[in-house]
Amino acid sequence: MRADRHTDKAGLRKGRRIGVMGGTFDPIHLGHLVCAETARDVFGLDRVLFMVAGNPALKDTGKVSEGQYRFDMTQLAVASNPDFRASRIELDRAGPTYTVDTLRELKASMGADTELYFITGADAVFEILSWKESAALTGLATFIAATRPGYDIQAALALHEGAELSFDLRFLEVPALAVSSTDLRGRLAAGQSVRYLVPPEVEAYIHAHGLYGTGERYDEATPARSEPEPEGALASLDVLTSEIVARLKQRLNEYGYRHSLGCAETCGALARLYGVDVREAQLAGLLHDWDRCVPWPELLDKARELGLEVTPEVLAAPPILHAQTGAADVARIFPQVPRAVITAILHHTVGAPDMADLDKVLYIADMIEPTRTNPHIAPLREMVGTVSLDTLFTQAYQCSMLHLVRHRKVMHPDTTRVWNALMLKNAGGGKPQEDEGE
Repeated sequence: MRADRHTDKAGLRKGRRIGVMGGTFDPIHLGHLVCAETARDVFGLDRVLFMVAGNPALKDTGKVSEGQYRFDMTQLAVASNPDFRASRIELDRAGPTYTVDTLRELKASMGADTELYFITGADAVFEILSWKESAALTGLATFIAATRPGYDIQAALALHEGAELSFDLRFLEVPALAVSSTDLRGRLAAGQSVRYLVPPEVEAYIHAHGLYGTGERYDEATPARSEPEPEGALASLDVLTSEIVARLKQRLNEYGYRHSLGCAETCGALARLYGVDVREAQLAGLLHDWDRCVPWPELLDKARELGLEVTPEVLAAPPILHAQTGAADVARIFPQVPRAVITAILHHTVGAPDMADLDKVLYIADMIEPTRTNPHIAPLREMVGTVSLDTLFTQAYQCSMLHLVRHRKVMHPDTTRVWNALMLKNAGGGKPQEDEGE
């Protein structure tokens, strides 16, 4: 179940000036944001709605990314500006998308005295004549044609001399930004940087979801190795574990499957060292990434059905959500799995202020199991068995936080709460290790 499509209009009172910036936003970039802000400033707009196209009637939709991805990126991009709002009206409308239908819907919901300003590119403005019911657009909105500095307006009008432009058309010069969504997709596919061309939250989202050929980088997992499957995790399978392993092999990609087996083996080893139930630890290791490879739109639907809050921080950090949905799914599918295992799955990404020993074992194992190759985790592996479980977990959590900072990734508010709880609990105790070389 998705959020109500009219929630994007909350707070819009009648008689306001509302900008409507349509586009596929595949992906949204700084040029879009600069254009919208310039229009808001020059025309005194109270708000700009970024209308994410669903099935554009005049566009080759075969090359347009999944709508949920585009909406999420747009929502992340505009979240910091109180005058911007992402809208999914067109995404939720069945069939081809037509601007005239969108403007009529906005007029009907906001009131006839609301002034709409439709923002588009100067080069595309003359295509309006070929749009559905173009004559009807006259009474629905003022059209803003965004131009770059140096754009010859008179030459453009002369080129289309004789065209009956019955709608109210205004030209707006915006700062020059040589960036387009097409160019960005090419850069990303080629492995080139798009920093400073898209908002950092959008860049993180693109890489987190492997969009535009950036590869499978759900949680920056390293490629699978070619060695045989770990025998330790498979040596003593009972009926339940055998069923879980078989289903994991179907649900996960090759790396995810090997990672889960490695995590189960590491969980068992840590459990033996630190006095935790070994069977529960192995089950937690096997099941912790149950929803890891679920497509993002489907994962969002599952989250909303469960009533989970999908905040901008969650959108920018997919692993947070798969832990929550996965825990719920495992509890439903395998009712015989102990509740302690379900809780460990729930806590294995962000953690919790008061974690059980099993939770800590899974968190550590997920970070240090054999397929992980990040050099920063080498000290953690060396500490296993030489320090207490609490000390090892604190170091692991610090390592995770430093990774987020190093790579300028979004940090969920719960991460800060967990860290503060650890520091308050450890007040007067051992000092967490310094991050060398930072």
